[in-house]
Amino acid sequence: MARLIGGPFGLVSGKVGDVVYRNRGGNTRVSVLPKQRTSPRSEYEIALQTKFALAGKIARGINSIAILKYFWKPTAYNGRSSCNIIFKNNYALIDVKDLSGAILVAPLFGFNLLNPSITPGKQNILIECQSMTGNPSFDLKVEKFVCTAGVIVLKNPSDEMLPIHDVIPFKSKKQIFYPDKQLLVDLEISGGQLALYQSYSIKKVFAVFVTIDEDESPVHHSVTFSNKE
Repeated sequence: MARLIGGPFGLVSGKVGDVVYRNRGGNTRVSVLPKQRTSPRSEYEIALQTKFALAGKIARGINSIAILKYFWKPTAYNGRSSCNIIFKNNYALIDVKDLSGAILVAPLFGFNLLNPSITPGKQNILIECQSMTGNPSFDLKVEKFVCTAGVIVLKNPSDEMLPIHDVIPFKSKKQIFYPDKQLLVDLEISGGQLALYQSYSIKKVFAVFVTIDEDESPVHHSVTFSNKE
């Protein structure tokens, strides 16, 4: 059932018969419900649906972490949400077959890292970086701390009732920021996330380092890096 928002001359939202009204950015968009199909989906359609579903999970996971969402907000335009922009930027990069494709946890341009590495364990993930030198943009009077954040993309569940792919977002605790020293993050996975993590045989981790100020507000992010499968 459709309803008026903001009085008789406001926006329309909802459904009338087969017509759907949606509001985005102060504009009303009208679409028609698709007819129910009777033919089976082709392999190509199934592959597209699988990729779309994974891209959505990745986008929602990244968007759920405040310090990552912060960097995507300025890229939103035409009433699009940051989650929608994350989805658009990553959809073409994802490889659902073996997760060998890239994923942008934060926008493309970030500070460089020297020899970053990620090692998934049974109950934890080790994230290392030799140094972050060579980046003159750092303001150590402001950028007091550093943490890492990203998503763990899972594939091939041991339980057939689980989806073929799933995503776990994460953010580490903050550390004092020394850009010229080695940084080691031991990310412990626990609770329900651990059960989910251990239910999949393939684990691809995509992460960035984020510098933060005394109020834990994000300042800069690194390039995205990942583990090798």
